[in-house]
Amino acid sequence: VVAPSRIAAWFATTVFLSALLVVVTRRLCAPGRVAAVGPDRPLRLYLVMSTAFAAVQAAALWWVVPADLPYVLAYGMLAVATLIGAPLQFGYLPVGVSFGVVSMISLAARLFSLGDPFAIGLGVACLVFLVPYTDGLVRSRRVWVETYQARFRNEALARRLEQSVAAELEARRTAQRADDAKTRFLAAASHDLRQ
Repeated sequence: VVAPSRIAAWFATTVFLSALLVVVTRRLCAPGRVAAVGPDRPLRLYLVMSTAFAAVQAAALWWVVPADLPYVLAYGMLAVATLIGAPLQFGYLPVGVSFGVVSMISLAARLFSLGDPFAIGLGVACLVFLVPYTDGLVRSRRVWVETYQARFRNEALARRLEQSVAAELEARRTAQRADDAKTRFLAAASHDLRQ
């Protein structure tokens, strides 16, 4: 039996890290954010937070989930569902790999520790699952990186276009003021010559 305080601590940590991941993801995807800080800084932060989230989940497997096969299998199904959904949510390869490796290795180790032949077979399956999972992430990485880089270039171009338009408007205002001053001067000179 697991102490309720352990479950509460795990739940609170999970909710906190999930909220932080949502905040970072929103900031990362905010318009103008990529162009302002460059593509690498927010991605590193997201990678660190995602790995920390996976580590908390892995710790929960040992600290909160009872060492019985049905409980470990139930946790394993949730872990695999999360594992499949995490890279689909964001598509950033290092996040998917770090989350997947931490989650699957901890799940496999927990299954191995049960000592049951069926559990050991499932542990091997978890480790084997990492191969196509990582391969799929690597294949999707190229598309994701090109998309993110295009977004970075587009935001930079949009900023330069806004600056260019602002400079153009200022140049037009300056030219208009100069034209108005010339018109006033010529009118005044013409008036003086007629007198």
